[in-house]
Amino acid sequence: MATGLWVAFLLAAFVTHFHFNLLTPVAGGIAIACYALLQFIFSRDNAFAATSLFSPFIHAISTGVLAITVLYCAIDTPNESKSEQPNILVIAIDNSLAAHLGCYEYHRATSPNIDKLASEGLTLDDCRTSANTPTVAESIDALTTSLNDTYLTGLITRQHSLIPENNFATSINCSTPSLADKLSVNIFNRKRPQGDKAQLGVAQSFIRDAAHLGQPFLLTYNLQSCASNSEVPMVARGHFSASSASPEAQLISSYDECIWYQDRLTAQLIALLDNTDIREDTIIVIIGNQLPEFIENDSRIPLIIRYPRLVAAGSRLETRLNPGYLHDKVRELLDLARQQQSASDIDAVSNGE
Repeated sequence: MATGLWVAFLLAAFVTHFHFNLLTPVAGGIAIACYALLQFIFSRDNAFAATSLFSPFIHAISTGVLAITVLYCAIDTPNESKSEQPNILVIAIDNSLAAHLGCYEYHRATSPNIDKLASEGLTLDDCRTSANTPTVAESIDALTTSLNDTYLTGLITRQHSLIPENNFATSINCSTPSLADKLSVNIFNRKRPQGDKAQLGVAQSFIRDAAHLGQPFLLTYNLQSCASNSEVPMVARGHFSASSASPEAQLISSYDECIWYQDRLTAQLIALLDNTDIREDTIIVIIGNQLPEFIENDSRIPLIIRYPRLVAAGSRLETRLNPGYLHDKVRELLDLARQQQSASDIDAVSNGE
């Protein structure tokens, strides 16, 4: 009985360490405290199992297990120091038009949080895409030089892929079916998160894990909840639309409600960067992934880059850019960040050179 209680308390210490991500000294301290408590209880005269616990053999084994536990906790203490490499967070928004964001002078407040990021970084005014343009997802694949990698969302696509020269942990979070789903081999993963909100939780877990380990990361969070106006989330419905409006006006309002909802999710992800104190160490990229079904004679997609160390706040670039070459721009920023270039280089990036 006593040995069973000791094992239970030992397991509790491990759960504290791994599940709740408490500092390993806390887990070791809990193990020591539990052991001391058991020693006090079962050393009393009326302890029914004292002899079994404190017989020389059992006592030696339990003491050895305790020592190994404390030693492991000490060795396994995660690296709480920040990585020297900047993180990269790419938020790809499906079906997004630049003309419907406030930072591109839209008349509605559809994107207050994205607008704030734009005011702190570089906004590209003429980023266009087409059916013949490589998608952002393809560009990210080229950047990571790996297969489509998801974090805890697919059987085959989950990999410990890294950008070789920088040792980045990578993750692509989206709601579309993974390769495992398409091959029907994902039968053991029935709880795969669906929807932008669920994927937000997975992306947040990935950031926490990377920050906990002090490892730089490349995270792509693909917002897809507005693939069509019929999928406007309930929390956003009616925010801009009015029942008395014309069908055309209702269509535009529903689209704006999608942008507003995705802006809220973006804010929650950025808030986690603040909470983990890594926002200033992260290159944040906001980009449209593809065009919606209707086009208002304006095929521009948003592209915003925030990284105060290299990009001046409030910068704007009017040169036309193909988003299919986004990975080249991110690589350029990453190289500059690694080399810790001089102020002249920072000005060059701010001016779009």
